[in-house]
Amino acid sequence: MSAIRPRVRASTLDGAASDLVSQQAQSADSDPAMVILVVEDDVIVRMLACDILTDAGHHTLEAVDAAEALRLLDARPDIALVFTDVDMPGEINGLGLGRLISLKTPDLPMIITTGGANVSPGDLPASARFLQKPYTPDALRTLIEQMIVAPPA
Repeated sequence: MSAIRPRVRASTLDGAASDLVSQQAQSADSDPAMVILVVEDDVIVRMLACDILTDAGHHTLEAVDAAEALRLLDARPDIALVFTDVDMPGEINGLGLGRLISLKTPDLPMIITTGGANVSPGDLPASARFLQKPYTPDALRTLIEQMIVAPPA
């Protein structure tokens, strides 16, 4: 039997929900698990990624596009890593999100993934690594472990 895992979406960050997120951030301070923001517009892929990450012992937050991710990053300073797709709805894709994040928080590790777009190393922010879709759970977990031990330079 699998455990039910709470999921937090940035669109819930108004009023009382914002207070709940603040309380979760405070309780996460005493927890050694990382808080990982998963930015993916495909709900099935996003849920799968979150399940892989929570099974690996991490806490996950979800956003469906860059705008939602940026709001969540502003509200949650405890986010330790961003895992984002390149192709998303809205004016900013995953590469643009990565560039915006690197301007504000240059040391925040990011994993950028896609199954369609061509991504070269020069497209990635300094703190980012690329993971090709489709990826395996082991590939995602291994990349995160590598980034924790030796963050991108």
